[in-house]
Amino acid sequence: MNKAGTIIVAIISVILIGAIIFFGFTPGGRSVWNSYTHSLEKADENQYETKKQVEDTARSMIASYKSDVATYEQYKDSDNEEKQSWAEQAKMRACNFNFQSGCFSSCKYLFTLMPCPHNMIWRR
Repeated sequence: MNKAGTIIVAIISVILIGAIIFFGFTPGGRSVWNSYTHSLEKADENQYETKKQVEDTARSMIASYKSDVATYEQYKDSDNEEKQSWAEQAKMRACNFNFQSGCFSSCKYLFTLMPCPHNMIWRR
């Protein structure tokens, strides 16, 4: 190896050994290292909170959808005009759910897209 290459390798080696000693054995180096690893853990925690919030919203939407389908089933054949109106409103909300559910495609393992009630219960 030529002289310039040897000097470059020696400089890189000294820097690497100095960094190991600084980050491994000095209080200031440990502080810097701990701050760095803490920021990584904080980022992971924020990512978990975001996923949890999306999953909670998805569960809530599924429960609302099922409630609307049950409401429709209960009141669709009613003689009372007001109850038929409730059924119609529940039908519209359930169909709107299917439109919005595309927003939660990141939760496919949790969120199975339900068929639109028009296809499921209206065409019997």
